[in-house]
Amino acid sequence: MLDFSSSERIEAKSESEAMFYAKYLNIDPKGIDYFLYFQREPLDEKNRLINKYLAEKYSEKELKFRVKQMIKTYESEKICNQDWFWLSAVDERAINWAWGYIQLNKDKEIYSRKLKIETAINKLNLNKLDPDTATTLARRNCLIESFQETNAQIEERKIIAKDLLREWEYILNKKGLESLIDRYNEKQCEWALSYLKEIRTTNHSRRLFKSINNKEKYFSAIALFDLINDDRDKELILMKMRKAWTQYKYRSKQNGKKSYSISMSKTTKSKLDKIVEHTNSKICDTIERLINDEYERLN
Repeated sequence: MLDFSSSERIEAKSESEAMFYAKYLNIDPKGIDYFLYFQREPLDEKNRLINKYLAEKYSEKELKFRVKQMIKTYESEKICNQDWFWLSAVDERAINWAWGYIQLNKDKEIYSRKLKIETAINKLNLNKLDPDTATTLARRNCLIESFQETNAQIEERKIIAKDLLREWEYILNKKGLESLIDRYNEKQCEWALSYLKEIRTTNHSRRLFKSINNKEKYFSAIALFDLINDDRDKELILMKMRKAWTQYKYRSKQNGKKSYSISMSKTTKSKLDKIVEHTNSKICDTIERLINDEYERLN
């Protein structure tokens, strides 16, 4: 029977808290491979295993310090996680914006007047942001890991999280690309993503989003537009994209057709208009049909 005082014992109140302690000990050099089967156990057994492990590895003096340190670390991590509440797993637009923003502004200095601390986004573990990450959910997980698995102090992480939230709230109140593109139109999503990648000024920004399906292409395009800094540039780009998409659709409908200019009398034009109205077709289609019919008659 193990005998612990309350100050020397871990009492996880949830599965997530217990798993946090398990991970904490597993990355400790003294705790290699001990918790491989840990996650299958019920909460009471998890607590028993954690405390048994601690009792076997640490002296009485070390044990008290270790337990206190673990609880403090967990509470700090919990506070940090709360700072990411806005980065919901179902908010694909926010996730992809944050993914791009952090990578494009990794050297940005951030200052908190309240805490009087200056920090930078590159204090996060940017190695977690694998550029080949191709889904929104995977990007969110990478973002959270980059925030948690870092040497930045708790106060610095809170500053970065709040700065990101402030920037995102500003973006959210502005008109976005979703007013132009239809997320279910695969051709339009692919076109919009390609268009926005072409106007990015650096190769790095063009490689921000690797997309594996239409849904990811849609949110990647939305994010690239959201990441444009100047509001006036956004308005101009949106206007140009509307015109460019109209032209793209027109060219697609032509299917290799070429424009020609012909002259005709007013009487002939009037007759042509009546044929068009009667057949409920376009002038170009009517002329093409009449020429094809005549050609078939000659042959």
